[in-house]
Amino acid sequence: MKKKKYLAIFMAMSMATATAPVTAMADGADTTGTESGTGAESGTTTGGTESGSTGETGGTTTGGTEGGSAGETGGTTAPDTPAENEGVKSITELNAAITAAGETETTIKLAADITGDVVVPEDANITIDLNGKKITNDGGHTITNNGTLTIKGEGTVDNITHGKAALYNKGMATLNGGTFDRTQENGQSDSSSGGNSYYTIKNVGNMTINEGVNVLTAKGNGELGRFSSLVANGYYNGTTYDNDKGVDNPTLIINNGTFSGGLNTIKNDDRAELTINDGTFKNFYQATVQNHNIATINGGTYKAASDASSTGKETYGVYNCGCGANIDLGTLTVTGGIFEGADYAIADVSSQPAIVNISGGSFSGAKGAIVKGANSNATISISGGVFDSDVQACAANGYKAIKTTGNKYVVTNKIALDKTSTRIRRGYTDTLKAIVKANGETYDVADTVAWATSDASIATVDATGKVEGKDYGSATITATLGGATEAPTTPRETETPDTTDAPAPQAEGDTTGDGTVTDGDNTTTPSNTLTASCTVTVFKKSSSGSSSSGGGGGSSAAKHGVTISDSKNGAVTASTAKAETGDKVILTPKADEGYALDKITAKDKDGKEVKLKAEKDGTYSFTMPKGGVTVDTTFKQAEGAASTDKPAAATKTIILQIGSTAVIVDDQAIINDVAPVIRNDRTLVPIRVITEALGGQVAWNEAAKEVTLTVNGKEIKMTIGKALEKYGVAPVIIGGRTFVPVRFVADELGAVTTWDDATKTVTIQAVK
Repeated sequence: MKKKKYLAIFMAMSMATATAPVTAMADGADTTGTESGTGAESGTTTGGTESGSTGETGGTTTGGTEGGSAGETGGTTAPDTPAENEGVKSITELNAAITAAGETETTIKLAADITGDVVVPEDANITIDLNGKKITNDGGHTITNNGTLTIKGEGTVDNITHGKAALYNKGMATLNGGTFDRTQENGQSDSSSGGNSYYTIKNVGNMTINEGVNVLTAKGNGELGRFSSLVANGYYNGTTYDNDKGVDNPTLIINNGTFSGGLNTIKNDDRAELTINDGTFKNFYQATVQNHNIATINGGTYKAASDASSTGKETYGVYNCGCGANIDLGTLTVTGGIFEGADYAIADVSSQPAIVNISGGSFSGAKGAIVKGANSNATISISGGVFDSDVQACAANGYKAIKTTGNKYVVTNKIALDKTSTRIRRGYTDTLKAIVKANGETYDVADTVAWATSDASIATVDATGKVEGKDYGSATITATLGGATEAPTTPRETETPDTTDAPAPQAEGDTTGDGTVTDGDNTTTPSNTLTASCTVTVFKKSSSGSSSSGGGGGSSAAKHGVTISDSKNGAVTASTAKAETGDKVILTPKADEGYALDKITAKDKDGKEVKLKAEKDGTYSFTMPKGGVTVDTTFKQAEGAASTDKPAAATKTIILQIGSTAVIVDDQAIINDVAPVIRNDRTLVPIRVITEALGGQVAWNEAAKEVTLTVNGKEIKMTIGKALEKYGVAPVIIGGRTFVPVRFVADELGAVTTWDDATKTVTIQAVK
């Protein structure tokens, strides 16, 4: 099928589905963490012991998200609303409807504002439609969930009692809408909670928060609250647990939403796992995210507020603190997002050997991007992202923090030139620039680049990248950035620590302690030599005498065609379809499997042989004569190759386009529920539709967040949020489907993938 035909199909399918309802979900990933401190949160809790049943409930999850959907596991999708209760107008009616539902999946719609405490039993499966109404507590947690709970619709869940939450989850909860608030946090100073402090949402079960959810702590005057973290995931003391225990390892997945206020906006505590795929996060005081255990951040915007208390405390985009083996690891993975710290974007103060891996995102702070406490034992490894300060000390092996013209530092293991090839006339010039790419943007390199030419008789280059054509032909211009750096003379473990104290983990409302941090470092020394090249072709002035005024100017000289004759058992490609007399043309022969090149010849328009030069890389070159050139090639069966009389293995061709849900499978168009995306310069594709098109199967393990692919007898396992070895990125969930890098498809499924930048299409070919 021709490319234009594919594009026509994509456009037609896109128009056909433009009006269809689509549920958009951000990429999914796996994360955990905890906010540290000593003692009770913001003072002594006076609300009594929290009640509720212990244990995790395992009801059937409905909806379209992978990692819980019946569609992904291959099971039977539960009915939407087997029992419908609408119009409850009091807490009595609401709790009665929950009790009456039993184990039947039931949707309950509010018809009026309600005051009272709501409890969802362990075996219940309840959806509460807020319907624009408000639930306010009456002394306890506003909603306590022990079973399976979904909250949707516009409306508010409010808590006005010290030591209690708007939502306390010990089961399985999914938030698809609503505002969650604590409107009467009435603290009078930063050193005291003022008698009304707690989390707006507390999770010790399994919770997913999706787009349309708003979580905040607003005092009566509208000012954002400051005395407790906004959302807490996990246990304050993972050794003894809380009085009201949920599951052993609570999980919180935030796909989107708005989160405003709190000492820390999101606190990932002991034993917990946190994944943030998108959303907007703004804290009041310490950090937008405080992680103690395992956390993965794949996207979102994080803005740490300035310290309004004037205590000298620092604020951070992300505050990482691993302080205890097994339950308090301090494992932080960042693949994307925008992090703005009033002081620092990322800070680590882990007392144990924690791990911080950063592969993408944007990081800025008034004092710097990345810092490590003087006594931190974390290893910080950066392999991608854009930073407003030099983070070379934390760059992964083989990566370099490259300074750009905008005073940013891009961490990468490759550079490029703004041109991969250029044509100039003899005596004229062109200027090349070294560039780096990150987060979908292109940056000009400000660091010193060393320039070199492969043939100074054809083209020279100076220290600024200016190329001058000297004679007809082609030369390669190479830019080299950096060089190997000296390894440290002493291991990190024996270095004298900075005398400044690291910031101590803080309890809710704690405003004491030193918040000073020092620059981080790693024990390994990366290789800092990066190169990029450009092919420069020098051509003659046009016969008409016309000329251009500057670098790379065009020519009106006649171009002559390169004709490639058809051949069996192989093919030949030319570096250009047309060239001017005197230009260098490169021929690349490629034999089919089991065959080798036998003979290649070129003749001019008069039938005279054109001399071919055999290059070391297996290509052939010639200088274009007057008139066109015809290339003839023959291939022969390679020695020892098996007979090729057998028919070739049947192949499957799959074509996907960025932003389009149309998928072309062997010239047949189907509509998928999600489209490929580009994230942090990586092309991500939905693996299910590809696997099934190849005749394979996909299985989903909800408990382990694990996807298993079975293709042609090969079994491949991957875990959501866990980085794939060799690829430096974790599989994520977007729109309820698992996405992987396209390179993963090629390597693991034995497919050949090609990318067309002009049409933003990925072509996948594999044996059926």
